[in-house]
Amino acid sequence: MVSHIFVLGVIQALRAVLGGAAGGFLIYRSFVIPLDWQSRLEPGDRNAFRAAGIVFLVLAVLRGFQGLLVLLEVAASRRRENTPFRSRGRLTRRMGLALAIFDLVDLTFFPVTTACGTYGLLVYRHPDSLDFFEGAFEARPPADLRARPA
Repeated sequence: MVSHIFVLGVIQALRAVLGGAAGGFLIYRSFVIPLDWQSRLEPGDRNAFRAAGIVFLVLAVLRGFQGLLVLLEVAASRRRENTPFRSRGRLTRRMGLALAIFDLVDLTFFPVTTACGTYGLLVYRHPDSLDFFEGAFEARPPADLRARPA
């Protein structure tokens, strides 16, 4: 499960870089528009580019922060540190769930965001992931998924 969590952290970090670049480009374009395009602009186009760029940048910052927290948690678990960081683990998992749910309903880049959102929900809702983030690095084994006799 830790490998899935690591991959999800890398995906979030990569999406943060790409989202930041797209947001920066949209904000740049809201101020610097080529002369041949200016005759075709509607009155609110500059503000629409600026607003879309700001939304992309905010999401990029959130994804980057969450991806960094995930990668730090995975690195700490590989070093076998005994500091649980439960509050940071809870924040990381809940932020990941919120971003995954947002990705499911985000239609801007439909196939990519839906796949990332589904993968995020599968990873963050798994019982081993819950143990990893909220009971992180304890000596007890991960949750037993086998059916217990009644």
